[in-house]
Amino acid sequence: MAEVMKSLAMGLRILRVVELAENPVPAQKIIQTLDMPRSTTYRLLKTLGDQGFIEQTSRGFVPGLYLTQTSRSRAEEHLQSVACRDVLSSIADAIQETVVLTVIRWPHAFALAAVEGPRAVRWSFTAGTRHPLYAGASAKVLLAYLSDDVLADYQHVTPFVPTSTHGPQCWDDVQRQIVQIRHDGYCISHGEVDEGVAALAVPLRWGSRLVGSVSVVGPEFRFAPTNHVSTLRDMVSRMEEDLGDY
Repeated sequence: MAEVMKSLAMGLRILRVVELAENPVPAQKIIQTLDMPRSTTYRLLKTLGDQGFIEQTSRGFVPGLYLTQTSRSRAEEHLQSVACRDVLSSIADAIQETVVLTVIRWPHAFALAAVEGPRAVRWSFTAGTRHPLYAGASAKVLLAYLSDDVLADYQHVTPFVPTSTHGPQCWDDVQRQIVQIRHDGYCISHGEVDEGVAALAVPLRWGSRLVGSVSVVGPEFRFAPTNHVSTLRDMVSRMEEDLGDY
């Protein structure tokens, strides 16, 4: 039984590395990242491929049909409910800026829903936008609350490409910001994804599970994120209560 559990754990780690990566992952990269024996790795890759969890391409391994078909969680469906959108609208009305609900769709931060602010000059946003998990408040607040193991695997398989001169320039910068986010419980960014835009984001939990982030974004000339931390936290707490138990 111990050997079975060990093999299961190794297989799940391989799945995680393949799902975290933006590009196909060669077998050698998986071996190096996870420090697994070559023979064991190839045996597990074959098993996972046979079961449809991963597929082998000329450049490496990618998520298989079964994994991609089941990747949309019921949490995501619940987050798109009318009740959640009502809370997003309430936040937009209270802070007078655009509000975005973001989730992780590996290996990106994915804007699941957005409610634009009521002012004439506002930040317009389209649901479905995605960007790296290390760029912008809405993404980094998600990255900060991943487990250390998942975070390490993500860094191993994700080349760091700065998105602007205003944000982190390397993984060491990200690590320092993660420590600060975990201490503060929120994240603020300026111009990391869009020039001239400030953002404030807090994590969103369903029960004990991190399921997304809620961010408020607006033009830097008007929106001062630090002035709205308490309001956003309180309203997201209401949203978490509406979600109920996971």
